[in-house]
Amino acid sequence: MPILSVIVLHSVVYDGWRHVYFIYPLFILIAVYGIFLFAQQFRYIVHGIILLQLFSLFYWSVKNHPFQQVYFNPVSQMMITDIGTQFECDYWGLSYKQGIEWLIENHTHEEKLKIAFQNLPGELNVRALPIAQRNKIDICSMHDSTANYYITNYRWSPPPADVQLLHQIKVDGMAILGIYKRGL
Repeated sequence: MPILSVIVLHSVVYDGWRHVYFIYPLFILIAVYGIFLFAQQFRYIVHGIILLQLFSLFYWSVKNHPFQQVYFNPVSQMMITDIGTQFECDYWGLSYKQGIEWLIENHTHEEKLKIAFQNLPGELNVRALPIAQRNKIDICSMHDSTANYYITNYRWSPPPADVQLLHQIKVDGMAILGIYKRGL
């Protein structure tokens, strides 16, 4: 009923459907009960499928560490052509840390890096850096023309037109972070 009421009433549902999290335990109970009934009939097949799926997820998580939170199952990847632009892949901006570190390592010829971030997680990741690295960065607003670099996790919009891509972090071919040079 909660999902049906959201559909019928055209209710506003914000990021991640967090208003209806209370229904997830019921979905889990129904799924586990269904697996239990099926497993009683086809025990070895079910155990094999579960082990195969667990191994597959474990392998994928290790392969894509530290970005294992950016997961779309293979079926959704086949059905949706450009997941990276239709969904928020790195919602919390966890990839900003590696992006900032890459920029510091590869563009040390500049006295200070003037960086504009698309959203707050970028700035928070700068604050978490060691002092020596933090002192190499000036945080600018997104519309500040003095910013030399623009870093985005593609959360709400594409990058501005006046930038050139320097580096991307990708998971399964989906860009989750882009570092751009401004003023080119």
